[in-house]
Amino acid sequence: KPVHVIPNGFRSDLFYPRDQAECRRALGLPPDRKILLAVGNLVEVKGHHYLVEAMAEVVKERQDVLCVIVGSGPLKKRLEGQVRALGLEEHVRLVGGRPHEEIPIWMNACDVFVLPSLNEGNPTVMFECLGCGRPFVGSDVGGVREIIFSEDYGLCSSSLSELVDKIIVSLGRCWKPTTIVRYGSQFSWQNISQRILDIYLSIYSVTTQRVSID
Repeated sequence: KPVHVIPNGFRSDLFYPRDQAECRRALGLPPDRKILLAVGNLVEVKGHHYLVEAMAEVVKERQDVLCVIVGSGPLKKRLEGQVRALGLEEHVRLVGGRPHEEIPIWMNACDVFVLPSLNEGNPTVMFECLGCGRPFVGSDVGGVREIIFSEDYGLCSSSLSELVDKIIVSLGRCWKPTTIVRYGSQFSWQNISQRILDIYLSIYSVTTQRVSID
């Protein structure tokens, strides 16, 4: 039978392009560094420990990188210990949980958004970062590649070594925010809800016709 696949969406009234320099000033982030951003609960499945491990390799190539991890959870102390053990205090910053309304500011302050999850469906943060015009670098899990199918929007990795490589490549690439925003706009909740409504209306129309014929 016909199957309709509709992806997740995001709030376009919150997640839209803003001035990067102003966002960095508001958050107290350095204006002269390449900033990676990860947003998610500090739990095993989100893979933050792999991101920290990857950063140990990334900084061998680039000393100007700062990775900011937004989120709270049971792994906070473990991650902080990992950062210290790897000597990454100047390159990885855990800033704790933040209100949802503040997340767009963090996203617009970064250069690249990273999601090293071990398992995902259609992660909401992926669509939110696209809405802000930021490239997405993440694990090739769940439905991620269905959305990040072009290197115009981001890069997918299948291993720790690939994650390192993709992060380094992403930091050196000249991304086109307007292209990313244009692509991401189709996933606004307004557009996604319209797609859902259209499907229900088409089903209702067919059902009504069948009832009338019968």
